[in-house]
Amino acid sequence: MASPELPFCTYRFHNVPKEVDKTALKAIVPLHTDEKAVYASLAPDYEISRQDCQVGTVTWSTTPSKLKDLASEASGTLKVASDLAKSRIDIEVPMQEVAIDSHFRGLTPLSADPVGDEQAVEYHESGAMWLRDFLPRDIPAAQTFTYGYPSKLQRSGSRALLFDYTSAFLHELRRLNSRHLPTSNAIVEAAAKPEEYGRLLKCVYSIVFIGVPHRGMNTAALEEMTASEPTKDLIAELREGSTLISLLAEKFPNSIADMRILTCYELLETPTMKRTNGNWKRTGAPEMMVSKQSACLYLTNETRLPIHANHSMIAKLSDKRGSEYHSIQEHIASYVDKASTAIQRRLLKGRCGMALAEAYTLADFVYAIVCMVKKQVFEESSFKKQMGDELTFLEAFGGFLVDDELGKILDDPTLSAKYPQRICETLERLKTTFSSFASLAMRYHEPYQEVIQHGCSINPSVLKEERTTALSQKLLQDPEMSGTLLMEESLDAILQQCQKSTRRLRATMSFATLCSIRFSTQTEFERFQARREIQQTDLATIVNRQHLVRSTSQHEQQPLQGWLEHVKIRNITSDLKIKKFHREGDTHAEMVIVEYRSYNPRSIPLSRTPGHDHRTEVPARIQYLNNIKPRMRKLAGLLHDLSSKDSHDDGQSPESLALRRLNFFDCIGFLEQEDRCRFAFLFRIPRELSLESETKINSLSTYIENSNSSQIQLEQRFSLAYDFCRAVSNIHACGWVQKSIRSSNIILIPNHSSSKSMSNSNIIDNTTQLLPGEKEKKTYRPYLKGFEFSRPDKSNSSSSVDLDRQKNLYRHPSRQGAPTEYFTKEHDLYAVGVVMLEIGIWETVSTIYTSACRDARQGNPFSDAEKVQSHLMSLAETRLPILMGTKYAQAVRKCIGGFGIQQDDKEQTRLGLAFQQEVLDLLEAGLVL
Repeated sequence: MASPELPFCTYRFHNVPKEVDKTALKAIVPLHTDEKAVYASLAPDYEISRQDCQVGTVTWSTTPSKLKDLASEASGTLKVASDLAKSRIDIEVPMQEVAIDSHFRGLTPLSADPVGDEQAVEYHESGAMWLRDFLPRDIPAAQTFTYGYPSKLQRSGSRALLFDYTSAFLHELRRLNSRHLPTSNAIVEAAAKPEEYGRLLKCVYSIVFIGVPHRGMNTAALEEMTASEPTKDLIAELREGSTLISLLAEKFPNSIADMRILTCYELLETPTMKRTNGNWKRTGAPEMMVSKQSACLYLTNETRLPIHANHSMIAKLSDKRGSEYHSIQEHIASYVDKASTAIQRRLLKGRCGMALAEAYTLADFVYAIVCMVKKQVFEESSFKKQMGDELTFLEAFGGFLVDDELGKILDDPTLSAKYPQRICETLERLKTTFSSFASLAMRYHEPYQEVIQHGCSINPSVLKEERTTALSQKLLQDPEMSGTLLMEESLDAILQQCQKSTRRLRATMSFATLCSIRFSTQTEFERFQARREIQQTDLATIVNRQHLVRSTSQHEQQPLQGWLEHVKIRNITSDLKIKKFHREGDTHAEMVIVEYRSYNPRSIPLSRTPGHDHRTEVPARIQYLNNIKPRMRKLAGLLHDLSSKDSHDDGQSPESLALRRLNFFDCIGFLEQEDRCRFAFLFRIPRELSLESETKINSLSTYIENSNSSQIQLEQRFSLAYDFCRAVSNIHACGWVQKSIRSSNIILIPNHSSSKSMSNSNIIDNTTQLLPGEKEKKTYRPYLKGFEFSRPDKSNSSSSVDLDRQKNLYRHPSRQGAPTEYFTKEHDLYAVGVVMLEIGIWETVSTIYTSACRDARQGNPFSDAEKVQSHLMSLAETRLPILMGTKYAQAVRKCIGGFGIQQDDKEQTRLGLAFQQEVLDLLEAGLVL
């Protein structure tokens, strides 16, 4: 491995004992006084059979006399123990033969741990290999390899072509556990064989091309040199405009679209090959071997770097000041920093595709079986539609994963890698849902057979528009069909588990889009929303909400014109009334829910200093009004825009509808009642609420205070807590905060609609508690109210002093009294924990407060904010596990004590995922009790 323009030579050593260090390695070959070993490297051998050995390289100032008889294409051996004894008598190793060569065939590891390498403090004018001697020093995390192949053009007898070298290279890489870098030709071949090299391709984050002839090179002199040699065909492939080069130039850019490319191109001409005295040497006229137009790909993901060298020297870089090595090293360092996370995400997406392909083909098989075997029952039940909805979602989600634009949502570096990990785990869970049908599918369902046998990931041919409608009649005679597989209870259980998995996918993606999706124009937003994958995965609804919340300044609403009429219906709460709204100019009156929001300009105190002119403080009260009114108008506008159109049931699946609902009343608008210093927010009556019935509608706090805990079963509390927490998570997924979560702001509305499965059982987990005064069980849906000063969590937060004792019991310590922090989602989740505690022990925190004050012998246990938090945590650690179990108590402690998120993005999506995993998942598990 000698340079054509430098006197230095480098040899490779195999089978080096692990006890040998670099000093000892240099001493293996005896040297004359004018011979000097200037550089050396040692790295663990990647061959499994040689795990106890090392691979080394040594660069000498000239070829050692002892090695001059070793032909360039041959290998030799040396007895390492006897040679070591000459220089390192302290090393005791068994007699062992070390192989040595200079052809560097195959992969050669060049770096390991650079610490202690004397070359780090001893520099040489030349003889260094930057991949071996500089890069490991400057980027310790980098592990470098070279790949050598037989490149002799004359008298080699080789008929190998470029793709022959490519195949050999790819096979070598796979032996390295697919962790290293193919060339452009290898990339194209790997992309063409995803079933064989798919994982390898996903592991390539970046490529540095140094003088690579993507569009061919100047081969005139080489063609003359190989005119009578078999290698002429190889040179012909490298010629500018050759068929192979044209094919690579066409396909290669698509294969590297997700990679970071650094292209280095030469600026100097290179001496051409010329025959002199029967030998070919580089003594001909200088010419440009690889032009800039050939070396550069001109892609958006490419950085181009000129190198002041010719084609022979372009890759032989020094680390002197001004050398292009430093620019290359900086780029590689930035790639190394990002590569691990990016590759992890790609591999996770690959696993997601595999799991989804298996899950979908199994679900399709189950659907087809039920169509064929239980046709009449199937048509009369809701199973067909609901299972069809699940398949539609999975089809669209598969398209989402493989789409270049949409798939980048999960590739966003600001998004935690735990998101694709959760999606992968959920799809694996979904796959196991249908596992009882797997053996049948392997015998009778061709799409599933293809996925399993060929390891196919999800693709448009697997997720087809037309589902399987016909199966082999032999399936009916299979013994497995006579079991319990097709019992209604079994099918209902499969459907429920499938819905749980798709619900989790929807929730996970809602926070992923919150972090990753931004639109610069309305047209861009509308184009995104129109995508089939976005519509059928419900991301259109989610992204629309997020877009509305970010654009909240555009939605300041003007007051409605009209008046309210009192009606003889029992009011829901003290601040929530049912009235009749007469819109000005409209003869039709509408029954509405009215929520009053009072303001008090007199809360701005006037000075009591004698002789002080109070007239100077009047503007402060005016400023108060000028601040409060726009905020209320914006709140009304946002509530209105987030309301009606997304909450109606238009034939959607129950899971889709549950995601669309934000669990607050549809806002019509508001009235300003300046004479009474208040705003009246008007909401539509929910469809579930029948004003003619005798059903009592109360807040959660009222139900807790007026009922005994023995009346509420364990699973009913889990269900109520789950529905409530899910509602809060949906609000947070919009990029919003509620800011006034407490049990008095949770209204329970009876839900008269239900979804029936094939066995007419309830297939959706809903609250089904029997509440005081009721004669039969009903399902209840929690509605959140009290969005009094709730705004997007990134906007400025009110820091006015509020000493209301009851409200402070639900507030995070940093938000009580005079707030010390701006309001965040974590403060909302603190209040969620308090409400969950109330549900668990079936006591309001107000009752807990009163009891604690009464029982305390010394002082008030709630005398400061930290004591409130400490007392609530104590209840969650002592009383709650006995009543609700350790998992429920653990979820409550997480909310009240904090999730321990040290660093988060602006949208707090890491916190959102932690809440899903550590609260919602635990509550969902409790629903099956």
